Amino acid sequence: ERGQNLLQVHVGQALLCADALAHLSTTQPSLFLTFGLREYETQVTPVLHGTRPQFNFTSNFLVTTDDSFLQRLRKECVCVELHQAVGMRQETVAVGKLRLADLLTSAEGKVYGKAVLTGVESMQQCVNVGS
Repeated sequence: ERGQNLLQVHVGQALLCADALAHLSTTQPSLFLTFGLREYETQVTPVLHGTRPQFNFTSNFLVTTDDSFLQRLRKECVCVELHQAVGMRQETVAVGKLRLADLLTSAEGKVYGKAVLTGVESMQQCVNVGS
């Protein structure tokens, strides 16, 4: 439809530093990510096991590229959360933000980067999520 575009967010892998690993309840954690844009459903990656999960997960968002959306791209971020599945419950391990403003100046219409997540308890900034 006219004025609509496809915004893709791809999550490659998560790299946890030694401090983050020390705070997990197991040496082979079951991890997954959630992320989303305001006004869209939260996206959830599959649960993967290990300390270097390769998510290789892409979400597609059909967006209307009007002035309102462009303004949100300039100001807002994609909120990213790393969770550990423990039995039938989940614990949020770390949170961070992925800025999309660089899309506005990208000649290719693509931006590559990473989001540094900060532990929700005593962990430092030591989880990198890359695309």
